[in-house]
Amino acid sequence: MQVYVKLYATFRLKYKDYDVPGGICLELPPGSTIADAMQALEIQPEKVSLLRKNEVITKDIHAALAEGDVLEVFPYVGGG
Repeated sequence: MQVYVKLYATFRLKYKDYDVPGGICLELPPGSTIADAMQALEIQPEKVSLLRKNEVITKDIHAALAEGDVLEVFPYVGGG
């Protein structure tokens, strides 16, 4: 199944040709979870500050994904 992942801030830096409006299209097996998508992209859960699945905030990395879902992944941001 295909899911779309939009990365924000420093998570984008790993992908040289990152498509800002479209994100990354991932091909995952049926029954995959948010955690599976994050693992495929080598994103550590403890580095994530906010997850949105189809525009709804979630903290459940074990939530199932479905064909066409859009996952948005935000890192912690610091400054000073």
